[in-house]
Amino acid sequence: MNYPLSPYFVLKLMIRVAQYSYMIRSFNPAAIAVYHEYSFASSILTNYCNIHGVKHINVMHGEKLFHIVDAYFRYDECYVWDKYYKDLFISMRADEAQFIIASPPSMRIDTQRYFQQKYYADFKYFLEDVTEKEMISIVESMKFAVDRGRTVKYRLHPRYTNPKIVGKIVGKSNIEDSFKVPILSSISSMEYAVGGYTTVLNQAFSSGKKVILDDITYKKIFLKLKDVKYYLATVQCEKLSDCQAKQRRDRVNLLSLLDPNSKETNLT
Repeated sequence: MNYPLSPYFVLKLMIRVAQYSYMIRSFNPAAIAVYHEYSFASSILTNYCNIHGVKHINVMHGEKLFHIVDAYFRYDECYVWDKYYKDLFISMRADEAQFIIASPPSMRIDTQRYFQQKYYADFKYFLEDVTEKEMISIVESMKFAVDRGRTVKYRLHPRYTNPKIVGKIVGKSNIEDSFKVPILSSISSMEYAVGGYTTVLNQAFSSGKKVILDDITYKKIFLKLKDVKYYLATVQCEKLSDCQAKQRRDRVNLLSLLDPNSKETNLT
């Protein structure tokens, strides 16, 4: 009633309150647990639950950045992976009293338990919504690994990646199908995780795997990661451009040993 000129805001609140009303009347729950910190309806729904004697609980939904979409929310309890995310949410004016730090097993994987040789690759690139141009750039960027004789797999995102685009460029044999290979086994069966920014990279890092951030294909995004407080931008992770530079230096050193007068050696 206070926001008559915000029809989407009002409509979504009406729909969500109606859904909660149905759940409370039908099941008489002690608590309702969701993963909706990004929803502007969260605080009003918490208030609605409390009026009816129901606890409203939120479980952190994926990787988080400093962004208004996750601002201001309030639950009775909100479970986050690390103190880093608690501080991040508080900086976005979320209610301070709600947070409980609890890292789930899927974020700290027992890699020995889930390792499977048939899924192993030295490098795994975790794709998102990728265009053909971006995919070509990614494959070109990963040549440093292939040239070393290392294995590279490209894992499809279950919702966003178009398998036809990826298959056309790398072939089916180099694709890891997310519907056939469980994510815990995928992360456990590799040495390096490569990508832009995604929850999987955080899972890999927290599970003791090496992470490489793609600052080539996603250069513009990479340059903004610290500003938006992306967790892996605050810790020591390799960059894809550094891996390429190291390969070039190694090649030059090898050429200089074989032929000190090599043109490529002198140019470099």
